[in-house]
Amino acid sequence: MNPTRKYLLTSIALATLTLVHQANAQQTASPAPAPTPAPAAAPATQESNQSAEDVKSEVSQVVVTGVAGGGTKRKLDSGYSITTATEEQIKEANPMSTADLIKIVPGIYVESTGGQSGANMQIRGFPSAGDAPYVTLSVNGSPVFPQSSLSFMANDALFRMDDLIERVEVTVGGPQSLFSNGQFGATMNFQLKTGTDTPEGSFRVTTGTGSLQRYDLYYSGKISDGWYGAVAAYYENDIGVRDSGFPAVDGGQVSATLMHKLDNGQVTFYARSTSENDAFYTSVPLLQNPSNNSLSAFPGFNPLTGTFQNGEIRQIAPPGGPTADLENGRGLHGNLFGMNFNQKVEGWEISDNAAYTNMNIPTIAMFSGATPQTMSSFIAGQITSVGTLNGKVPMATAGTATYADNGAAVNPNTQVINNSLWIIQKQIQSFSNQVQLSKEVIPDHNVTFGLYTDSYSSTDHWDIGNPILQDVSSGRPINLTLNNGAIITNPGGYLGGAAYLLNENGNASDVALFLHDDWKITDALNLNAGVREMRSRVDLTTSVGGATTNPDPLNVFDNYTAFGTPGTVTTAYSDSFHQGSFIFGGNYKLAANTSVFASESYGGTAPNFDELRGTNPANPPVNTTVHQYEVGIKTATPLYSAYVTLFHNQFSNLFLSQIANSGAVENTTGDAHATGLTYELAVRPITNLQVALSGDVQKATYTGYDEIAYPGVNGKDEVRQPNEQFRLTPTYRIPFDASSLKFYGTYTFVGQRYSDQENTQVLPSYKTVDAGVIYEAGDKWEYRLSGTNLTNELGITEGNVHGSNSGTLNGQNLVIGRPLFGREIKFSVMYRF
Repeated sequence: MNPTRKYLLTSIALATLTLVHQANAQQTASPAPAPTPAPAAAPATQESNQSAEDVKSEVSQVVVTGVAGGGTKRKLDSGYSITTATEEQIKEANPMSTADLIKIVPGIYVESTGGQSGANMQIRGFPSAGDAPYVTLSVNGSPVFPQSSLSFMANDALFRMDDLIERVEVTVGGPQSLFSNGQFGATMNFQLKTGTDTPEGSFRVTTGTGSLQRYDLYYSGKISDGWYGAVAAYYENDIGVRDSGFPAVDGGQVSATLMHKLDNGQVTFYARSTSENDAFYTSVPLLQNPSNNSLSAFPGFNPLTGTFQNGEIRQIAPPGGPTADLENGRGLHGNLFGMNFNQKVEGWEISDNAAYTNMNIPTIAMFSGATPQTMSSFIAGQITSVGTLNGKVPMATAGTATYADNGAAVNPNTQVINNSLWIIQKQIQSFSNQVQLSKEVIPDHNVTFGLYTDSYSSTDHWDIGNPILQDVSSGRPINLTLNNGAIITNPGGYLGGAAYLLNENGNASDVALFLHDDWKITDALNLNAGVREMRSRVDLTTSVGGATTNPDPLNVFDNYTAFGTPGTVTTAYSDSFHQGSFIFGGNYKLAANTSVFASESYGGTAPNFDELRGTNPANPPVNTTVHQYEVGIKTATPLYSAYVTLFHNQFSNLFLSQIANSGAVENTTGDAHATGLTYELAVRPITNLQVALSGDVQKATYTGYDEIAYPGVNGKDEVRQPNEQFRLTPTYRIPFDASSLKFYGTYTFVGQRYSDQENTQVLPSYKTVDAGVIYEAGDKWEYRLSGTNLTNELGITEGNVHGSNSGTLNGQNLVIGRPLFGREIKFSVMYRF
């Protein structure tokens, strides 16, 4: 039987048997009482409404993420770092995407410059080359996909935010290496609304920059005795800040929860169905000052609003390749289903979290690999490259360049660029289930036993390369022929087809057992410890296509194209891996609302599909592991609050990989160390005013690299990790008789980073300003105006990782980088009912 189906049937059977037991019990029991609303998630330190109720909520706030046995714990009493945000705070953070929301967590740097999906997330001292290999996105405690990151996929790409979200909790390090999929990095856990006795709903309309149109609908309430439901839906169409001539976002989502109250427990079912296209943006040409590394626009191209995607090339098929639609970008088409079961039975607390995912997540985008040059320079290079075609034609002396749309001649001084169309089709499927049994076996010792299982797969087809010649200023494709008869581009401006074709099928499964003990030694001192053992199985089959000989040598654009179905080289890999994990920590109360904590944790992850691709089965990669230490203090009072953590990470067998335009995989393996401090601080000097500051300082470097194989890496800063970043967020609320006006803003500073392991290409520091205002007219109407990057700051989050920089222009270095989006304004009106 298919492992996914087996686990699914097991979970369904457990839930069914439990509900049958409840039905029998209720025949003689009185009807279940109506549920009371869950304790409100307290605002994180950025919350601006500083009423007495808000301060009280922050002091008494409870969390569920990282708590053993499916229970809850007061945030101030949790012995690990955790950041929370309410539904309102999520909106005030002005996130561009799901991943962009995690910027509220100190110590996490988010590169959300790709658009709605496909962000890169860097965790304090956790080195990576892109995506989010150490970030798991969960819904109600279950991972959306057990593997946090694969090539052209990160967990954030599998989730879209809507009004069904009640709050988000984000842990970094700590106990998460013990539970669920064993994520030792960051876990971003979204908790969904389930409805209460009082029906409520809302309808919201949003408009803004880029002809944005978004409609959100939410409704929840009691269905019948013991049953409660909630549903949310949205539709969005948005040209975006970078106008491609087609929507940057087009699609929507429907999500729902159904909760049933049991004797001493409850069961919740949830479902989400998403169909959305999201254009994906990559690096563009820029100028960089060689003396101070400052950035400026390349002549004729606006890095804040420009893109090389346009309607003219949107659906042009490359030589030998499929027709791809750039509007699909890094979209999401698929479904997520889940279940949460919690009940107390004769002193035991039983919980079961299960989730099933089935999604299609393409990546179709233009990637920039080379810096611009003049048309005449490009022609000269092609004359040299083509030569005599092995004596079949004479050496060319000139070339003819025309625009593909109207045949007009291209000026020899026009700046042109060689971009590449990457076409990735990816289908993923997964099922995960975690069962926990918890009981106070002896006084003050709460012991939890757990079993976690998952099964997941990824089916890929890659069509990488497809270079196209474009005018830098307009993005128009260009045709080029030489006067010896050589045809450099096809009629659509493509210089060639795919350089790399890949078909791949990967299947994996994990089984983990864990044990956790929470020991209350005194009223002030609490210790906790746990161990986990996980077995992983990975099976992978890969077929790689190769280039074929072009029967007509004059068609130069076909000479290096990988035609047909991959199959030139087929490899299979199958192996099992084991990984142990442990945590040990404690929390000590200095006062009722002040505590200190310390923790040590160790965890690891088995090689994923990308790490196994192309490796020798006789010499496979080994598990990446990390040892983490944390010491911190937490306090909250009406005047101030503070959450400060000192951390140290030690990585071993760190695997980094990135893909060049040719499809070649560039891998390195070594170690890394990091030490730093994260902080969330807030002061409330007067009623309704709060000033919050959050961020981190760190020193994170590579160690243990082979100096012969990887010279110049040891001792260098980790790729794309700022040594300092912070967010300053003032908020002020003005109450009226039946309404209120609220102002909020955020100043963000991100320090200097490097795009390569040798620290040769500098990504300069940048700062942004975001702001907003909310007017509440009674309890029915809300008007919200917000803006991001109001100063049009030019900063880049990614350097030239797909090609090489070359040349200068007007004394400035030519570079490739992915810049921040320019100023964006949004306005929304919401009606509550």
